[in-house]
Formats: sequence, structure tokens, C-alpha cells
Amino acid sequence: MNIKKRSSNRLWYFPVKLVLILCSVVPCVIILRQMLEINDEPYFNYLDLTTSCTSFESTLLATKESLGFFTDIPDSAWKRHKERFQLTQPNHIERREGKQDYAAYSNYFWSMNYEPEFTCPHEFRLGKLADGGKWVCDPHRIVSGVTASCLVYSIGSNGNFDFEVNVLNHVSPSCEVHTFDIKDYSRGKNFTEEAVKIGTNFHHWGLGQSKRKGSNMKRFKNIMTELNHQKKTVDLMKIDCERCEYEQYKDWLQDWNDMGVLVRQVMLEVHNSDMPGVDNLFKAFQEAGYVIFHKEANYMNEGKSVEVAFLLLSKDFQVNNEISTVLASK
Repeated sequence: MNIKKRSSNRLWYFPVKLVLILCSVVPCVIILRQMLEINDEPYFNYLDLTTSCTSFESTLLATKESLGFFTDIPDSAWKRHKERFQLTQPNHIERREGKQDYAAYSNYFWSMNYEPEFTCPHEFRLGKLADGGKWVCDPHRIVSGVTASCLVYSIGSNGNFDFEVNVLNHVSPSCEVHTFDIKDYSRGKNFTEEAVKIGTNFHHWGLGQSKRKGSNMKRFKNIMTELNHQKKTVDLMKIDCERCEYEQYKDWLQDWNDMGVLVRQVMLEVHNSDMPGVDNLFKAFQEAGYVIFHKEANYMNEGKSVEVAFLLLSKDFQVNNEISTVLASK
């Protein structure tokens, strides 16, 4: 009797086991087939097979539209990010003729304009709590891709290397960090010597077009050429150039494009709210593919300046046909 029971058990055991194996393998095969249909090789390299197969949901959309930065966000969650961005637009109070006077009161202006339109799940502040620290999108992802390299630019430090130290401590000690300042000495500190102590590189260069012979001002195209950073990825770009942003932002975006440099994150201090410059600046960054993931007032300047953090995504991220159709029907 026992022998018959064992035989009958075996009859159903193997088919059930085969079904279980197929259920675990088929989703991975489907996802792998989707990946092979992607023509862009760099996106394929960043894919996280383990996460995809475990969750049974593709992460291809986030991987592609984040230019390989987010490799573990399911498509359904990424679509919510896209929807949130779409519903946030326009991300400012639309101007009307004769109604721009409030822009002269910067703290009031910033309370009404340009709020974060994207959320990084694990954003982290690098640097001290006061002026100088910067919010960074998911620093653990910066060196988790195919290459373990990391390139950081810090424009305008005035001898404060707290941000750079935190990059080495919290992103990776192997990061190549370059600090630039129009001054090389202040408060008894030699900036070059300070940089050597912490393991970074200091350049006595100001950011901008050189207007006279012998000037230490350089545009990004000159800087990146001299440092041989053409066609590379700058993971973090911190810029505090004391109001030069209004005059130079077009040059920045043009130089990065001409040099073939992908600047993934930009932490920029925007001073006051000059019109129409401030609107033009944010519009240009958005058209280049950047989204705002963090904003904080500089209270040491009475809230008249803000620290804005941008993340570069594919321009396809800003297009959500489903939401666009709903908005157009209203």
C-alpha cells in the first residue's frame, strides 16, 4: 500500500516541479528578450538582471530614461515619476505684463517658483549643514555602474573643502575631485596645500570668459580640454560663482555639449531672482533634460538665494503621452 502511494506521489511531483521552474525562468527570458531589443549598448550594460528577475517587472524604462543611473526602479514606479513631473508643469507662476514687480523681492519669489519636480529615493547631503553643503541624488549609485570611476567638479570654494571631503567619504575615496577658485589664498590658507592634504586637485582658475591677457578665467571648454575630460561623465558639478550664473549658463550648457561631456548632477546656487534671467536659466536647463530634485533657501542670505539641485535625464522622461492626453482634454 505504501509503495503504491509513493509511486502515485512521484507521478505528480515531477510535473509540478517543472511548472515551478518554468514560472521562475520565463519572466527572466522575457526581460532578457526586451533588453536585446534595445539598440543603445550603454543602456544594456547598466541593466540589473537580478532585480528584474526577482521582481518580475521590467526596469528598462527607468534605466533608459535615466541614462543608466536608476537600474532598479520598476516601470510602473517610473511612470509615476513621469506623471508627477508632467503635473508639476509649468513649475513657476506664469508672468504677465506689468505683474513682475514681486520678482524684486527674492524671498517672496522663491516661495512661489521652481519647486522640486522629481524625487531621488536616497538623496544625501554632502558637506556641513550651513552654507557649503550640497544635496546629491543617491550618491551610492554614482560608482555602482559598469565603471567604478567618479569625476567631480567644485566651482567656487573659497578655501572650504568640506564638500570635497564628504565626496571622498560618502561616494568613493577613488573619486577624482577638482576644485576651482579665482582665489588661491584666504584666511591664512593656501588652497593648493589644503587640497593636497585631503587628496584632491585645486586649480587657481575662475569660471568665465577671459577678457584680458594673463587672466586666470577659463570657460568649461578650456578647463575640460586642459584636464583631458572630453567625452567623459562629470558625476557631480557644484557651482557657486556669486551671480555669474545669469551671464554664463548658456556657455556652460553649450560647452558641455560641444565637449561631449555628460554632466549628470548640477548643484547650483542661484542668487536673487533677476528677471528675465532666472526664468531663462531654468527653462534652458529643463530643455537640456535636467529636472529639479532639491531646492533649499540660503537663510544666511535671508532666503534671497537658493541652492538648486538638478539631475540629467533623457528628454523622453519629460514626455508622458497618457498624461498629456488627459491634460489636453481638460
